[in-house]
Amino acid sequence: MSSHGISAKESMIEIRRFYLALSLLMAVLATIGFWPQYFRPLMSGGVAADTAIHIHAAVYVGWLGLFIFQCLLVAVGNIRLHRRIGNLGFLYGIGVVVMGLSITIARFTAKLNDGGIAAVEHTSLAPATDMILFSVFFAAAAYSRFNPERHKRLMIVAATSLLIPSIARFVGSFELEPAIRHTVRLLLWLSPIYLAFGYDIYSRRLAHPTYIIGAIVITLFNFRSPLQYTDTWVSITHWLASIVD
Repeated sequence: MSSHGISAKESMIEIRRFYLALSLLMAVLATIGFWPQYFRPLMSGGVAADTAIHIHAAVYVGWLGLFIFQCLLVAVGNIRLHRRIGNLGFLYGIGVVVMGLSITIARFTAKLNDGGIAAVEHTSLAPATDMILFSVFFAAAAYSRFNPERHKRLMIVAATSLLIPSIARFVGSFELEPAIRHTVRLLLWLSPIYLAFGYDIYSRRLAHPTYIIGAIVITLFNFRSPLQYTDTWVSITHWLASIVD
């Protein structure tokens, strides 16, 4: 085998290991925010939460575990099994969206019952749009499954989009000025994409447009809070309240 062939093979192994390491980093980021209030008490048997919350947590942990396992299969070169499990992963991704929206509606309904329409007029924008963000990138990843270069990058962006609840809780546990807190939250949220972007530059001398688009979209979503005070969003919450009431 030529030295060029060996170099290409070693490069592919390195790239696959990088994506596995990145998936593990995302697992850490997904855990840190929920560790004090959920995972640590859960391990000691002291967590008090509704059954729906436990199911929600189990679904998301399962998704993260499946994501890491898929990266591991690619890292060890078992592409055939990776693709077979990918069919299950697509269905699981739909389940993640359904569960996320179900929890959002359940919390919306609870607030509505406790405080009336005034209590929900300016709520639920973030969790609802989080699911939209994930759905778009996940659907694009599924559609691009026969284009490995685009598929894996879209999966990274989709998985990154789910990190915001944990990142927000983690950064919110520190006493920071609002502007600093907002900046730190965005930097941590986007850190997997930044690392993947940098690795693209290092390994390919060119950044894939998927990361650029993903970073821009997620950044824009980070500034969505004022939208919940618009007449349009208030109208949406009134419509939703008329359905769930």
